[in-house]
Amino acid sequence: DEVLQRGRRQERAGVAEVKLPSARWFGQELGLDEKTVRGTIRKMQDQYGMAIAYVPPRHGYRYTEDVVFSPLLQLSESELVALYLTQQAGVFHGTTFRARLQSAFRKLAGLFSRKLSFNTKLLDECFSFGACGHYAVFHPAHLEACCRATLRSEELVITYTKQYGAGAGVPEMRRVQPLHVTYRDFAWYVLCTDVEKQAVRLFMVTRINSIAEMGTKFVRPADFDAAAYLDQGFKVFAGMEAPQVVLEFAPEAGRRVRERVMRAGAEMLED
Repeated sequence: DEVLQRGRRQERAGVAEVKLPSARWFGQELGLDEKTVRGTIRKMQDQYGMAIAYVPPRHGYRYTEDVVFSPLLQLSESELVALYLTQQAGVFHGTTFRARLQSAFRKLAGLFSRKLSFNTKLLDECFSFGACGHYAVFHPAHLEACCRATLRSEELVITYTKQYGAGAGVPEMRRVQPLHVTYRDFAWYVLCTDVEKQAVRLFMVTRINSIAEMGTKFVRPADFDAAAYLDQGFKVFAGMEAPQVVLEFAPEAGRRVRERVMRAGAEMLED
C-alpha cells in the first residue's frame, strides 16, 4: 500500500511515466516469491476491493484511484448498522455505488464483527427494502462521470435529448459545469451550469446519450444553493417564482396525509 500510494501521489503531481512496481520488485523488497506477491495483490483486489490494476505496457501495478486506509478507525454498532442500511437502499440499485458500498461494508464488518454484540450475518435476515414506482433506466457510467465531475469541479461535454420544448427529441451537444447530483421521483438528475447559455439547467441522466470528461476545472459559484433551487419547483421542474397552492383533503384522508412527510415549504393546517 505504501509503495502504491507513493506512485499515486506522483501521478497526481503530474510526474510523467512513474515507474510502476512489478511482482518481482515487490518480492525482492519483501523477501517473498512472486507467486505469493500476486496472491496477496489478488486478495487486496477481490476481498478488500482495492483499486489496483496491472498495466502491461509498463510492467507494474498502480492504484487507479485514491485509496484511504486507517487502522485507527472506530465505529459504534449503530453506525455500522446505519452503513448497512445505506448500502441496501433502493436508490443505489443499478449503480456502481451499490457494489462499492457492499465492498466497504464487508471490510468494516470484517474489522469490527468480533467486537459487536450481534452477528453481522443476521443483518440480511433482519432488514429488507422495497420501493413503489418505476425506476428510470440510465447508464451507470454516465452517472459515475457526473458524480466525479461534480466532486472535482470539472466540465463535461454531453449529448442530451430533452423531452419537451424547442428541439425536443433531437440529440444536442452541451458543455456543462456540474454542480449537484440528485435522486428524485425514482430518477437521477444532475444540476449544471450550461456554459453556452450561462444559466443553470437540470439534466436527467437517463436522457444523456454520451458523455466526455474534459478535465477542465471551473470555479463553483459561491452563492449557489442547490437545495433552494430544487425546492422552488414542482417535483424536479423548477421555475423562478413558486405560486402558493392550497389543497383541501377529505376528513378521512387527514390522518394519512399527516403520516407522510410533505414537501419542503408545505404548511399543514388544523381541521
